[in-house]
Amino acid sequence: MQGLTLLRKRFLARLYDLLGLTIVFIVFISIFNIESNFPADRGIYWQVVYIAYMTMLPLFWKGYVVGKWFTNIKVKPINGENLTLKNMVLRELIGFYLIGILSLGIAFIISSVMIYKREDNRGIHDLIGSTSVVEVD
Repeated sequence: MQGLTLLRKRFLARLYDLLGLTIVFIVFISIFNIESNFPADRGIYWQVVYIAYMTMLPLFWKGYVVGKWFTNIKVKPINGENLTLKNMVLRELIGFYLIGILSLGIAFIISSVMIYKREDNRGIHDLIGSTSVVEVD
């Protein structure tokens, strides 16, 4: 059952981050009266902001992004040391984003099953980035 709980928390964390960043993005565009010809979910600018957020914030906030903080989970390297830029780029940019696109989303499904079934609850992106997501008190 622990795998399902962690899978649920990880999914909710991504959803919270997506919703939170979307709201911030829309407010920013509205406040500064920026003419936007691209929807927030399809523009390259949005992708760059989202990947930068998911890659950089955990380096400065000890493995947390806002969604993970709300769900009491965080990213940590499997070697027990501090997260590095290499860990997060491999995890988010290569393991989650690029492989997700190249596999047409199949990697997301496989990762979900891996997180649920594996004893260490690691998905494809965790294995590539040498990271794991753990629950915290």
